[in-house]
Amino acid sequence: MIFLDEFTDELILFLESLITRDIQVKGIFEQWKTQLRDKVLLLANKYFEENRGDGAKLEFALGIDSELSMVSAAIPKDQELASNSSIAKSISAVDLRLLREMREGRLKHRNLEQHCCSSLKAVELRRIHLEERYRIPLESLPYENYNYDEVKNACCENVIGYMPVPTGVAGPLYFDGEMVPIPLSTTEGALVASVSRGCLCLNESVKLLGTDAFFTQVIRDGMSRAPVLEFDSIKDCYESFQKMKLHFDQTSRYANLQRVDPRIEGNYLFLRFVATTGDAMGMNMVTRGTGKAIECLRLAFPQARLLSISGNLCVDKKASALNWIEGRGKSVVAEAFIPAQIVERVLKTNVDSMVAIGHAKLLVGSSAACTIGGWNAHAANVVASLFIATGQDAAQTVSSSMCMTQLNKRALDGALHISCTMNCLEVGAIGGGTMLSPQSKCLEILGCRRDILKPGKNSERLARIVCGVVLAGELSLLASQCNEGELEKSHLRLNRSSRNLMLSDTSNTPPLSSPVYCRRASSAAVIPQSIPESLPISLDNVSITERRRQNININRDSESTTGSSALSVLTQTGTKLLKKANNGHMPCGPL
Repeated sequence: MIFLDEFTDELILFLESLITRDIQVKGIFEQWKTQLRDKVLLLANKYFEENRGDGAKLEFALGIDSELSMVSAAIPKDQELASNSSIAKSISAVDLRLLREMREGRLKHRNLEQHCCSSLKAVELRRIHLEERYRIPLESLPYENYNYDEVKNACCENVIGYMPVPTGVAGPLYFDGEMVPIPLSTTEGALVASVSRGCLCLNESVKLLGTDAFFTQVIRDGMSRAPVLEFDSIKDCYESFQKMKLHFDQTSRYANLQRVDPRIEGNYLFLRFVATTGDAMGMNMVTRGTGKAIECLRLAFPQARLLSISGNLCVDKKASALNWIEGRGKSVVAEAFIPAQIVERVLKTNVDSMVAIGHAKLLVGSSAACTIGGWNAHAANVVASLFIATGQDAAQTVSSSMCMTQLNKRALDGALHISCTMNCLEVGAIGGGTMLSPQSKCLEILGCRRDILKPGKNSERLARIVCGVVLAGELSLLASQCNEGELEKSHLRLNRSSRNLMLSDTSNTPPLSSPVYCRRASSAAVIPQSIPESLPISLDNVSITERRRQNININRDSESTTGSSALSVLTQTGTKLLKKANNGHMPCGPL
């Protein structure tokens, strides 16, 4: 009968809702309990009137009421919640009030910093709130011993901690007459070791051939922003360039407009502003200057309609042929000459093999794949690790790692000639994440915080170092691929974690009859496929939807100590109630 299936569905959904919804306020829980009890009694009435007497009906109703009372008693109160939290801090009355307001929806956790005495206190309360709401312990995500004032209104919102990334030191690398250690933040084993071998190869070549054996140079510098405007007529657009340049240059002491490249697509006008930005990566500078220039343009051409300050012709955070051809940020080249004996002694291969693999892999293979700026072995590995270590915009790795690596044999002495061309290195030595203390320290290690009298010199040095380290990484990886089996052996030794292996211990595995296990194994075994998108039960004026039911997986998998007793009782309650139903010959499904 249909109502029997409804009983099963409503009961399971209710038990799930206790985990997905905020059940800390006892009054709200009592309202939910009453709704469920009334619903189950209504369904039970239909059954018992047909099959059993009033005594069975009363026993069934009292059983439900008793079981749900156990759930209510197991729910942690405010003080218990705070003490059970992974944050072992004293919770004041003000803190409890803020937690209560967030729980009741009267305070958004994004506004905590405005109500707390410190940024750290806001982080602590936000963590407690999330642990309470989602039943996910956060003790593995650190938050202490960090200056959140550096982050506030600058780097991140809704902060709950910070993400430690292992940072190793590669090299050192001989650069501009000094040995420079290279900090790399990465979770890829063997990367630091490989870059170190490449640095050693470059250093040995400098010792043997002199400083000309390793060279880097910034050949072009210009950050871009390209707004898109719509015109009824565009015949007078070019005449406004000088006026736009004047207004652009007035917006910053460091931003200096170099050129505006117009591109007409139908009645859309894209203006690609390119400017130098000193030691900053410069996106904010160029955007501000572009906005000022557009104001000037619209005064001269009132019919111009600004559709977007960024029309995607910039091109920011996307692999682009335009960036590869025209450049964006710093365009840098690096080259090195490696004597044949050093290739054999350090890289364990020979010049001819290196040239051959460079041709087959970097030129033919990458071209066959139609890559954009992908004529390299693993430039993105080095760029990403250096970007994270030095506080660059990690999302710009996608374009900054575009690189062409070339290998040739020098006819003069048989040395290996390797070069890297990187046309889109978007780096800065000030602003953004570079101002955070750990990232700032890595920039100091690289010597990119020294020259404060010549704007642009520090970011230029950083760009040259990045390109040079990419070259070192290219050398080492290509050499390892010349030697069959070397790459996989090094990764098995340095990039294989035993923690990722499946453990044979099944002592903590829940029994097959456990609702938690059934949920993990097959959601269809717990929630019938016939459940409609919009369910009739409404808890706290919020209807349970299919999306919320799917989200339960995350909460069920949580091993939170906060509210763990409530979760345990819920599991027991579900099992007992379903047993009661089965004893009454009510088909509750495959649980």
